[in-house]
Amino acid sequence: MQANTITLPVDVLNDGNPSDKAYSRFQEFTDRSVYNGPSHTVAVPNTMVLYRTLPKRTGVFLGAAKTAIKFTKTVSVLDSEGNSTLKPAIAEASFSIPVGMTPAATLELRQHLVAAVDAAFSTSLVDLLEI
Repeated sequence: MQANTITLPVDVLNDGNPSDKAYSRFQEFTDRSVYNGPSHTVAVPNTMVLYRTLPKRTGVFLGAAKTAIKFTKTVSVLDSEGNSTLKPAIAEASFSIPVGMTPAATLELRQHLVAAVDAAFSTSLVDLLEI
């Protein structure tokens, strides 16, 4: 089981100066845990959800362990008429790791994901929808 509080060193400006953001366990379900983040309220949610799917063997293949992390933060945006409205912003990462993959190999894979999210091309991908 994960800790009741997960603290992430978040580099908000991507300038090498991270600040800690604490997420506290709110709910537990089978194969899913929900954490509330900084400034979370019922009206303006800020959550992190952890998911898992256990591997299922198929023939000689031992299966794949599947996990995902999903962040949802409510933000204020302007609608088409110029009025401020609250909408959810979502960021999600998921993994499908074959049973037997080494921890070193999964670390390398995760580091590729971190590098892609922090890379310059992600700005044009996410903000301008360029592919």
